[in-house]
Amino acid sequence: RVVLRQQNGEDDEYLSNNVYVRDGSSMARFINRIVVDSSFTPTGILSLEDIRKLRLPDVYYILLASRIFSLGQILHFEYLWDKGEKPFPYEEDLGIFIWDYNDETAFPYNPDDEGYYEFKIKPISQEFEREVNLSSGKVLKYDFMNYRAENFLLNLKPEEQNSNSELLARNIRLKDGDEWKPIKNFRFMTSIDMSELRKDVRENDPTLEIYT
Repeated sequence: RVVLRQQNGEDDEYLSNNVYVRDGSSMARFINRIVVDSSFTPTGILSLEDIRKLRLPDVYYILLASRIFSLGQILHFEYLWDKGEKPFPYEEDLGIFIWDYNDETAFPYNPDDEGYYEFKIKPISQEFEREVNLSSGKVLKYDFMNYRAENFLLNLKPEEQNSNSELLARNIRLKDGDEWKPIKNFRFMTSIDMSELRKDVRENDPTLEIYT
């Protein structure tokens, strides 16, 4: 649960500040300003570090809800399909992406459900990490995809991007006695280990996609 205030002119400064954009904190600072109360922390206040731990569905819900609350539900925009032609006007109802999550039983998961939309943000738990027991005996823990992980992926150079990037972004740790040691590469993981890990991530933390 979050309580938002309406956006104001000063908020734009945080979204457009070049330093904040470069270090990936502009959106976190914006959320920090517009959330006046929440159920995520005992105080109700979200610090920048709290926001970096927020799961992506929560981040996008806050941004969409804030936009609807402050500027309206219909987004008007133009797209230039061909050079020399006039931009073509479009409008999008942002309400199709969110739901009243106070009643999870009513969420339209299936195409036949009233209000169904394939890319509507689905309800999630308030857990921030998950433990995985592999058949090899290895015990891993990973963070659900969050604000920090998305920034990690966005800042990767093209030559650094590969099929393991989304796993590394989730801050995977290996249990070693009483310690959880961060994983920097997967040399010690067998193909079966990787298959089981990918399956768990795919089923429990699927990639969030929002298309118009």
